[in-house]
Amino acid sequence: MPEILANLANSTATDYDYLQKVARTHLNKLARFKKNKKQMSLSLPKLNQLHPALQRLVIRLAIQELKGNLNQFSLIHMKEIENLIRHRPDRSRVDLPHALTAQKNKSTLTLAVRNT
Repeated sequence: MPEILANLANSTATDYDYLQKVARTHLNKLARFKKNKKQMSLSLPKLNQLHPALQRLVIRLAIQELKGNLNQFSLIHMKEIENLIRHRPDRSRVDLPHALTAQKNKSTLTLAVRNT
């Protein structure tokens, strides 16, 4: 049993590494930094073309770029962002940990670090 779990962990790590690289490529294509790298806009039409797993990874990478880490960012926050993208009207906003906000505009999702 321990060997099976070790093999599964190894396989999962390899898969995740690949998905991270693919997500990074997509982030580089659809993200635009603004205001001294304290704000990033993601193209919603392009983001919505991605598989939901890649969408999450791209958003996580974007947050990590802005904040330097993902401390206190959880699945609950990701679901708030997904709800914002899919169901809320333009100009709706979600407040996230560590002075981070996500705002939906007509064709972009803007992630920004609030001045505190």
